[in-house]
Amino acid sequence: MPPSAPLVSGRDLLSRSHDSTTREQFEDSDDTDFITLMRAFAFAKSNRFSFSACRSNGINAQVARQVDETHKQILHIAHQQRLYDRKSSYPPNEQALLRCLMAGFVDQLAKRRNPGKPICDLTEQREGQLVRESVVQDTPYFVTANMHQVPSRGLGSLTLLSLATTVKPEWIAEMFPQHLSSTVEHLFDPKNKRVGAMKLVRYLDLVIEEKAQQNDLDPIESGRCLAEAQRSGAFDLPLMDHRVKEFIARVDLLAASMPELEFVPFDEPAITACLARAFKGLTLVKDAQAAKLLSAFHRHLEKGQIEWLNELLPASLPWLDKGTIQISYLNSTPQAQVKLQECWALEEHPSLCEGQLPLTLSLSPPKGKAIATTTDWPKFLLREWRKHRPIMQKKFPGHVWR
Repeated sequence: MPPSAPLVSGRDLLSRSHDSTTREQFEDSDDTDFITLMRAFAFAKSNRFSFSACRSNGINAQVARQVDETHKQILHIAHQQRLYDRKSSYPPNEQALLRCLMAGFVDQLAKRRNPGKPICDLTEQREGQLVRESVVQDTPYFVTANMHQVPSRGLGSLTLLSLATTVKPEWIAEMFPQHLSSTVEHLFDPKNKRVGAMKLVRYLDLVIEEKAQQNDLDPIESGRCLAEAQRSGAFDLPLMDHRVKEFIARVDLLAASMPELEFVPFDEPAITACLARAFKGLTLVKDAQAAKLLSAFHRHLEKGQIEWLNELLPASLPWLDKGTIQISYLNSTPQAQVKLQECWALEEHPSLCEGQLPLTLSLSPPKGKAIATTTDWPKFLLREWRKHRPIMQKKFPGHVWR
């Protein structure tokens, strides 16, 4: 076993199953669990690592002997880091010890998610939970010397953090400035339903400081932040209405039907980009909900493509001598509802995309719901109409049915 292992595996030095009041006699700091271990070690050493004396106080005498060498190593590191003068009296001042321990375990820096709660975030997108035996129960930042995976009630496992030591953010800036980065980012505040600019200071990838920067709001970034929040379900968008959804469906259908025209379909990033354009310069949800959207979605297309879209997949078609019929594209195929009787005058089935895409006709009687749909009217007359004629003649005797 390496000399440092007994100290880092502090549960072996002090038994967790022993009477808690016995453990408390060694607790003399709220800032680090190592003080507890050092006091327990000092007790064992003063009693010449007596098995009976150690056992009655919850100390593993054999581990305490191994810790003796580790103890000397910590003082050596502290001296190298100029945190402890060997000529000074023992023990070193507590702040020097805390800094030394932070330097040794800074790659396991933890940030508490909520004050006084055990769940923490660490670097490399990790998370963990501080053990309840730790004396470090209030500080927002600490380093942990021991990380242990245990089965969790949910899926996966839980990382337990122990042997914690308080860290002050300014110590990180003083000792590890090369690992700090600062950015201004736009974040959505769901409580106040608005976007705010925040200055985020990170140690590696762990955010250790947040500060509001309302004067640094960027109109483009604030719009994108609102758009991303909306797409994640943070708020409803009433003006994402039928017209916008029809436009999206038409573009997607034309991109699939005539790829040679190089229309770009609306995937999730494209929709977010269109909303970001519509929300440019906005910070409040209520303003985003009032923003006009259709023109922003039109800008998804290249110059001239709107005309192609309107020609190949129009929103409406001339219909015999009855004016026009509206076309719906929301069900992945273009569809129009027409009166069955009007179709007697059809000479050929209507189509879109220069004849490549037949229009689905939803055939309705004089009153009531559609009785059938067809993408081939002549074929419908030949093969299916005879099944519907008796029903229509019975329900609507005053009408002429072929």
